[in-house]
Amino acid sequence: MKTRILLAGLALATCISCTLDNYESPTSGLYGSIIDDETGELIQQDIYMGTQIYYTELGYKNPQLQSMVIKNNGEYRNTMLFRGSYEIYTTIESNFEPVEAFTINIDGLRQYDFRVKPLLRVTDARVNRTGHKIKAACTVTQVTSDSNVKTLGLFVSSQPTVGKFLNDALVEINIGMKCPDPKALSIELDLNEHPELKSGKTYYFRLGALSGRGGAKYNYAPAIALEL
Repeated sequence: MKTRILLAGLALATCISCTLDNYESPTSGLYGSIIDDETGELIQQDIYMGTQIYYTELGYKNPQLQSMVIKNNGEYRNTMLFRGSYEIYTTIESNFEPVEAFTINIDGLRQYDFRVKPLLRVTDARVNRTGHKIKAACTVTQVTSDSNVKTLGLFVSSQPTVGKFLNDALVEINIGMKCPDPKALSIELDLNEHPELKSGKTYYFRLGALSGRGGAKYNYAPAIALEL
């Protein structure tokens, strides 16, 4: 009798488990790029602690706010979404003008490119070694008029995903000036002060500039590989 009860209980649990697991799996996704609306170039990011895309799946009483990370090169991709309507936006905690909330319908894999205005443009990046000094230079242009160029930074890592929050070494200098026209800026890193950077090894150097706007994140030039 006990055996029959046990077997019946196991069968019931199995049926319940089958019922609970019988939900639709995510079959849709959203991907695209963050693009400078003037130059058409990708707006590079920090992959960690960088700009995020926020979204909520509509049709629920209390939809959960979720987020997508943008890759270093300015692309994003999420292939684990359910078919439906979503509200999407970005915030001022970014390196481009925030995107106001809008609704998008997703059924299958859909591409959506954000065409936005970066806070700063960092171009013409150059990195060289001279003796025990790493000398780097770039051109910074202030795109928005409500702030200034606050900081110039040089970030170093053995990984190409280098940035403000993922690096082996960094140096930052205060700029504190408006640069509505392209401005040549330079920065140096003293290798004697960074014994963690080993001779004979290849590192990735990335120049970035930070706007003085509240919540702003670094705007970057592409990383440059250099063997020490």
